[in-house]
Amino acid sequence: MTQPLVSVIMAVYNCRGTVAHALESVFAQTLPPDRIEVIAVDDGSTDGGGELLDEMARDHAQLTVFNQPNSGGCGAPRNRGLEVASGEFVYFLDADDWIGPEALERMTAMAERNDTDIVLGKQVGVGGRRSPRMFGKTIERTHVLEPGSDLYWRMSMAAMQLFRRSLIEDAGLWFLEGVRAHEDQLFTSGAHLRARAVSILADYDCYFWAERADGTSNTQIADYRMADIYSITARAMDQAAQFAEPGPIRDQLHRRYLDQEIFGRLQRQYPHAPEDEREVTYSACRDLLEKWLTPGLWEKLVPVRRVIAHCVLNDLAEELDTVLGFHNNAGRPRLHLEDGRCYQKYPFFRDASVGIPDDCYELATPPTIEHRLSPPSWPDDALQISGTVIVRDTDEGTPDLHLTLNANDGPRHVACDTTPADRTDDGMATSYKAALHPMTWPDGSWTVTLEVAIEGHVRNFPIRKPTAHTSRA
Repeated sequence: MTQPLVSVIMAVYNCRGTVAHALESVFAQTLPPDRIEVIAVDDGSTDGGGELLDEMARDHAQLTVFNQPNSGGCGAPRNRGLEVASGEFVYFLDADDWIGPEALERMTAMAERNDTDIVLGKQVGVGGRRSPRMFGKTIERTHVLEPGSDLYWRMSMAAMQLFRRSLIEDAGLWFLEGVRAHEDQLFTSGAHLRARAVSILADYDCYFWAERADGTSNTQIADYRMADIYSITARAMDQAAQFAEPGPIRDQLHRRYLDQEIFGRLQRQYPHAPEDEREVTYSACRDLLEKWLTPGLWEKLVPVRRVIAHCVLNDLAEELDTVLGFHNNAGRPRLHLEDGRCYQKYPFFRDASVGIPDDCYELATPPTIEHRLSPPSWPDDALQISGTVIVRDTDEGTPDLHLTLNANDGPRHVACDTTPADRTDDGMATSYKAALHPMTWPDGSWTVTLEVAIEGHVRNFPIRKPTAHTSRA
């Protein structure tokens, strides 16, 4: 008997309406049928899904079905599949999703061509389901531990990837059992950290992630315990730290957990969660930030997350609620400009009674300044230049404006007549005008530039031929 090249493992629970379509997508693969074994584990379905699987197994020699009592998650049925899998590779498919007809042939060929242990085939969201962001281009060989790699941060930890079975067995990788979410976090992350190399197949739609109308997919059900989520997150961060010394590589691994499990949950779920979940989230996030928030990761945080981190680490629970409420409801904060620095004015900015440091609010990027040039005119032998300058997202300050003329005999400065800045939805808008008298200049070419200066921030905009255009810097 020919050894299968790939074992497709499917956990099934109450998916009678979709499981046949998922399996047919495997039976329709371009790989020869004897190169694929399909292992479906029914986890105590009550909708007749187990019986349907048994019927399909009688018609398809590739399909082996196991039935077991409900275990409360995908972990146990996937582990059962791993126990009996015999393929060189294993691939996990959810019972409400499906794969493209060339998916397994392309992914196994890529793994064999590059001698890689994992292949991430392009995953596509269907019906509103979001897909991971790492499929911009095909990459033959890469690794999450390469300096500067963002794969660990961008990838999904869902197990819908092609794994070399020897990697799983040598590392002793298993799925967590009895949890409704994140059961694959330690499995997938552990595989990537231990893999010799990874391939990304981005030029073919391999996996189709479906959004079920009834929301009953295990990956979509929200009845999980926050304590389980943060216990898994803590273990995952500990696991990542075992593979990288303190420094940039460890930070690039831990960044995903700060973004998604700590700040992501604090911003999206914490404000409206039941009180018991809020307490678990607050305490767990504080512990994880105390342990893993390094100066390198701090520098990568946007201001709102620095403020959130300061509140959590300094037991400012009420202030945290205020900041989160502002961020989720008030939109983008206005800017304060001072001494060449730029601060986002989230709540408690320079509130001495709270004492959150300025660097929590500071943006790494300068403010956006927009110049809207009006059509120039030539009355009374003078060139009239006028327009409007908008300092975006501010609600304070008026910039200093002047024109700089660079001619053959050196630069000249011409003052602008300005109006007081007006507060608009876009920012502070200042109108100006200036008169240039070219007849008094020596012959030759010259250029005109508008210089905008406000609180140590300086921008220069070239004044070009008479056109109605908008420019930014």
